[in-house]
Amino acid sequence: MKGQVKHNSFLKQKSPIVTGMLRGTSKDEILQEIARMRADGVDAYGFQMERLDAAGKCEESLLEIYNALSDKPVYLTNYMRGNSTEGITWDEIEKQMLHGLELGATLIDIPADMYSSADMELTTDREAIERQRLLIDKIHSLGGEVLMSSHVLRYVPRETVLTIARAHLDRGADITKIVTEANDDEQLNDNFEISCILEREVDKKHLFLCNGTHCKRHRRLGPLLGSCMFLVTENALIGQNQPTAQEAQLALTFAEKGLNEV
Repeated sequence: MKGQVKHNSFLKQKSPIVTGMLRGTSKDEILQEIARMRADGVDAYGFQMERLDAAGKCEESLLEIYNALSDKPVYLTNYMRGNSTEGITWDEIEKQMLHGLELGATLIDIPADMYSSADMELTTDREAIERQRLLIDKIHSLGGEVLMSSHVLRYVPRETVLTIARAHLDRGADITKIVTEANDDEQLNDNFEISCILEREVDKKHLFLCNGTHCKRHRRLGPLLGSCMFLVTENALIGQNQPTAQEAQLALTFAEKGLNEV
């Protein structure tokens, strides 16, 4: 497995990519999820390594997981926030990211406050930013791609979203990911407008999402307005904030049909 050829680029595939987000906390749960997601017809997998228990993070288990993931591109997250490894450090997270790249991940998610935790997950610490740039350069040199993320987790105006997106891209990221909130109709409508602004004003791929009480419509329609991925759950889990793979595929079908009929 080590040093295997990377799968299709997230940057060169037609957007939006239907990416099945794996939720399992053990190796066996992950392997079962992969099989179900494959049957659901996703385009790529989202491997949330921070959720894995200690046994799942051992070398033997990781090799088995990445072997099962090897039929599609892999988007890898390994967040400090909510990590199952108690007391994990940024240095350990970095090491695990690079190891995931070695085992077959394509797109590595780097939090924009990596090395210096900060509000809105966007550090302004110069030393931390320089380390982020060096890590991004290293991932690129190894053939990987980089998504930089800021989980703001509250509603913020469009100017703030654009500032965060530009900071991500200035540090060398290939894709900027920003997660805010929508807790009423006004915030939801503003987030739809922000999606259109990002598509018009950001010259690289972006992934703009929201949580909150009014997030579902944006999660399902945002990718049709420019976000590069649908982050989806299994078809059997309908009703979650994230759309199912089938809901995303139906949205794409209707959008393509509408465009062809114009």
